[in-house]
Amino acid sequence: MPTCTLPFEILLEFVNDTEESSTLHLTRGGDDTFSANATILLQPSESISLVLNAGSIYQYILKQKNRKGHVSVRVWKDVRITATDVFVRKTYNLSPGMPALPSQGITVVCQTG
Repeated sequence: MPTCTLPFEILLEFVNDTEESSTLHLTRGGDDTFSANATILLQPSESISLVLNAGSIYQYILKQKNRKGHVSVRVWKDVRITATDVFVRKTYNLSPGMPALPSQGITVVCQTG
C-alpha cells in the first residue's frame, strides 16, 4: 500500500508559564548565532504557535534573565513546550495532553549562567 510522501505541517506551541518574560530565538545550526529578525518576546502566560514542516529540524534558544535553554525539535505531530519544561524539570517531560519524549524528536539542553 503506497504512503503519502508530501510534506505536511505541524504546530509547535511555546508557552511562557513562568512569572518572568522570556525570549525565543531561532538559531542557525547548532550554535548561538541568531537568524535575523527571528526573536519573539513572550510575557508571562503568553504563548505562540509556530508552523513547522514535519520531520524538519528546528533549533531554538529560550532565554530568561541569566538562564538559557537550547531546544532542538524534529517532530511529526503537534506538540506543546513550556518554559518550565525547558528550565525546571530535570528529566524532559512535556505538558499533559500532548506527550512526547526526547526519543520522539525533542531535545532540551539547559544552561544557566
